[in-house]
Amino acid sequence: AEGLTDPILERIDDRGLLTICLKSQEFIGPLPLQKPQSPWHLTGVPEEYISIREEIINAMNELHVVYIKPSPVHPVLRAEIGRNIAIDERKLFILLQALLEQTVVPGIFEPYPLYIADVFVKHVHGSLLELREAAVSDMSRVNNLNLTDYFLLLHDYRSREDFE
Repeated sequence: AEGLTDPILERIDDRGLLTICLKSQEFIGPLPLQKPQSPWHLTGVPEEYISIREEIINAMNELHVVYIKPSPVHPVLRAEIGRNIAIDERKLFILLQALLEQTVVPGIFEPYPLYIADVFVKHVHGSLLELREAAVSDMSRVNNLNLTDYFLLLHDYRSREDFE
């Protein structure tokens, strides 16, 4: 079995379906994560790190997925876990218990550390302009700064939607 591979599941959201099917504190898995049709692409890796890249790809090919519904008021959580946790019942229990303990607030739908990270990321965007201005101020004091580098370091790596 390659995990959840039934053709009907290609048209249905796994978490949505399991949110309806699972009862509070029930879980499914661990199941092997379905492998991609084409191999994982980790490009631009320097030659001296090729063996590490292969270890990472091998670990990614052994990922498992577990679903747990923390409470009646929470949607199902999906956790992708390494094989070493998937095959060890003690480690799996510790993981599931931690997920249950981190989802005790009804209004927060993900584990608390994920919630805090999400709040931080959403609010840091507003601070980016101030951070950029501080960087410009500091960089203006550097005497031998290449203007091209200066320009590139202060711009996003993605094109903006409002660029015309």
